[in-house]
Amino acid sequence: MRDGYAVASAEAIAKEAGMSKKTFYEHFSSKDELLFELFDKAAWTFIREITSAWTAGPPADTYEQHTSARIAALLNTLDEHPELAQIAFLEVQAAGEEGRERRDELIANFASASYYDNHEMAAKFGAPVYRERDDALVAIYAAIEMALRQIRLGQPETMDELVPLLTRLMFGALSTT
Repeated sequence: MRDGYAVASAEAIAKEAGMSKKTFYEHFSSKDELLFELFDKAAWTFIREITSAWTAGPPADTYEQHTSARIAALLNTLDEHPELAQIAFLEVQAAGEEGRERRDELIANFASASYYDNHEMAAKFGAPVYRERDDALVAIYAAIEMALRQIRLGQPETMDELVPLLTRLMFGALSTT
């Protein structure tokens, strides 16, 4: 799928994988089924690795440090798996409504984790909280879109450059009232 899911045929995918079209269809009923299989692998990889990174490392001294570390964990995981990131957050959308729903659900899960973490950790640091869950959703969508931009275009030069920007964005979404 080097040219993207939308233009790839099952025959081209099979050829790239070194198999016949017949063999492809012995394993998958359609290219959508293959894409959803890859999406599931990507989703679980991201959930496992990001969750693990969030629980590792020393505790933060400030809520800003805590937030920056969580953002860095998300970005670093996407950066370590750029092909899976493109499948999970970009290519899957070309598989119609089901693909878009799967992407949106994965992002919503990350947003829920961010929302609940914020409400738990903000109390410990005396920090502001998200007023609504959609505030967390907007912040996570922005983080993922900026990470995809970095993966596709190399802008900014490294994922690490996005951490301060996205930390400011997250703090801007928090309510002080």
